[in-house]
Amino acid sequence: EEHLTEPYPNPITSESTLTIGTKETVNGSLLIQFQDGTGRTEWQGTVDGSSQIEIDIRSLNLSPGMKILRVVSPDGKTTVRKILKID
Repeated sequence: EEHLTEPYPNPITSESTLTIGTKETVNGSLLIQFQDGTGRTEWQGTVDGSSQIEIDIRSLNLSPGMKILRVVSPDGKTTVRKILKID
């Protein structure tokens, strides 16, 4: 069962703040990864678990194109979403 809501907005730009809601309280840190279409990790970091995750895209320096967003919770649950970066 998915434990995250759909990321918003999608597509994103370099000026976006990506918001993802969690459907349950997360105790601990979430691992966040952005990967390109080949599976290469472009950015990885951790955020404190809460009911809402906000990621400032400006600071990530992601290239344009389709991204795979991977979120791993402390208990090992992995959620994967496709995000389009348009600039």
